[in-house]
Amino acid sequence: MFRVPLSLLIAVRYATSTGSFTSFVAKVALLGLVFSVAVLLLVMSIMNGFERELLGRLLAIAPHASLHLQAPESDRDELRKLVNEHPQVVAEAEVVRGAGMLSFEREFAGVTLVGIDPASYTRVSDAEHYLLDAPYDFSQLVAGEFRAVLGSRLAAQLKVSTGDNVRLLLSQAVSTPFGVVPRSKRIEVLGTLHSGTEVDGYWMWLHREDAAVLLKGTPNAQAIDLRIKDPMRADLVAYELALLTDAVDDSWKRRFGPLHQAVISTRGVMFILLSLLIGVAAFNLISTLVMVVNQRQPDLAILSTMGASGAKRMSVAVWLGVLIGGFGTLLGLGLGHLLSLVAPGFYAWLESSFRLGLMDRYFISYLPTDPQAGEILRIGIVTMVLSVLATLYPASRALRLAPAEVLSNE
Repeated sequence: MFRVPLSLLIAVRYATSTGSFTSFVAKVALLGLVFSVAVLLLVMSIMNGFERELLGRLLAIAPHASLHLQAPESDRDELRKLVNEHPQVVAEAEVVRGAGMLSFEREFAGVTLVGIDPASYTRVSDAEHYLLDAPYDFSQLVAGEFRAVLGSRLAAQLKVSTGDNVRLLLSQAVSTPFGVVPRSKRIEVLGTLHSGTEVDGYWMWLHREDAAVLLKGTPNAQAIDLRIKDPMRADLVAYELALLTDAVDDSWKRRFGPLHQAVISTRGVMFILLSLLIGVAAFNLISTLVMVVNQRQPDLAILSTMGASGAKRMSVAVWLGVLIGGFGTLLGLGLGHLLSLVAPGFYAWLESSFRLGLMDRYFISYLPTDPQAGEILRIGIVTMVLSVLATLYPASRALRLAPAEVLSNE
């Protein structure tokens, strides 16, 4: 039959006692632990939310992987058959991709041309969902009209708007009576696209046939964009297919991986820094337990005279720390989870009421949160480990207690 340890019962009585200064200090230590855990969970939920939104939009806009054809005359049907037979490939679409420079009046900006087939490109990208100044979609990109959609930051840099004509300069040279000059073409701006990702700063979408004319003779301009079942394996899938198709592989990790790694690194640094709050709360717990041991010396001494060993006296302090730490951890995780759920609504109310514009510099105008079970478990484990470590010094004081000396002073 299971019996509750006596030291645990004593620790419960000490933890629930009221009316003394040490009980007040214990409550303060508990509140410090609760709020530090709640703040850590809330901040990590917000960081996870930003990562989810950024990665979700980035993988919705940019292709997961690409195969750049080294020979334009390659057998496309055979290549597409090999690509579609791969179990990780969900969809594919032929594109033409290259680099150039746009100019408008006195403004210049580098640009990545993405020539698409409007009918098939939606299989590998949700870019048209982020088009501004609707009503239109990529179906308005008609071959031969040389019209294009610009990323919103690219358009802002050039100071162009819908209907303007920009000049596209390409690296291929053309001989003229005035000498050798770069190839150029007038492009009409059909609209802009705002996704809140890096592509807004330098991508331009136009019809695939127009891009093929502009980039004729450019190495590896012809490509097949892929959507992968597991985007985190996109680089491996692209490498495998490149070996089979004799193409040059590329993936979102190679183009945008540093940005994703920066978000992950920032999240890790924030976790470490905010964990110091829990460390401070653990120091408060140490002082609380030391005060409890000092105040309860007569009780612990009487326990020794009744046959309790030094380990029993130590376990009282350990159990007390575990109870405060465990209760504080549960309350903190509950409070943090609640705050992460209400934070988006509270921010929306705050923004609509006072028009603070706190999110104007970010790619989204709302506050995203994503309280993940793994994050909650990790915070709980860290807090409990620190709480247990905080009991070591008070427990050692209880172990070194001299019962005869304590009782002689009573």
